[in-house]
Amino acid sequence: MINKYIEFAVYIETIHEGSSSAGSSFIFILLYALVFLGIIIIIRNYDSFKNAKMVKQLCNGKNSEQSEVIAYFLRAGCGAKIISDEQYLQMVDRKKQKYGSVKYALNKLGIDEAQVNEISPVCFEGFDYKNTYVKKTANGKWISSRYEVTWIFFSDSQVHVYSCGFDMDKENKKESISEYFYKDVNSFSTISEEEVGQNNITVPTEKFGMYGAGINFECALTNCDNVVQSINGMRQKLREKKLRP
Repeated sequence: MINKYIEFAVYIETIHEGSSSAGSSFIFILLYALVFLGIIIIIRNYDSFKNAKMVKQLCNGKNSEQSEVIAYFLRAGCGAKIISDEQYLQMVDRKKQKYGSVKYALNKLGIDEAQVNEISPVCFEGFDYKNTYVKKTANGKWISSRYEVTWIFFSDSQVHVYSCGFDMDKENKKESISEYFYKDVNSFSTISEEEVGQNNITVPTEKFGMYGAGINFECALTNCDNVVQSINGMRQKLREKKLRP
């Protein structure tokens, strides 16, 4: 099809060489513009067709919500119909409410709220970008197809951690439960780094880290308020416990 447009452009050039009037020159310029516009439209439609085919292949075996998520992150070009940023974030929030509530975390840890009242429970959460589909929303916020929720509780002698990461584009949920004695914990830290998504997009990210003797725990920290205040409270409690005889 593109070759036909090129042949037509050559034909116009041949005719134009035999004409020198101002009126004909204007007509030929207009025809040139139409030819190149046609070529651009064909190229864009072809790219859109290839993109749609690729997304369709990735959606094989997925349920309707997972297919919508894949299309949201990858679909591009003319005629692409995808969910909005707000709709995607609502999907994430529904799943977060299921796996990321304080009650759910306490149940998984097998402890009672009365046992972990040294300080208020701390929740860190956010998108994990490493090897996931990544996208920037209309308001400039980086999001991905994987979300993490972490709850940290403080009992008299231990730090209790429940963490859950879930993928929005496939059936994959990873939960971890950990308990650490205060004497083994050396520090609570924040980490600023970059991660590369599955679609080769590099994204700046923030993480929380807890380190110590045999402890190397990290979790997402990209969607949290009062982070500094929470970590300072954790550090203060750790100092108190380490100074206790």
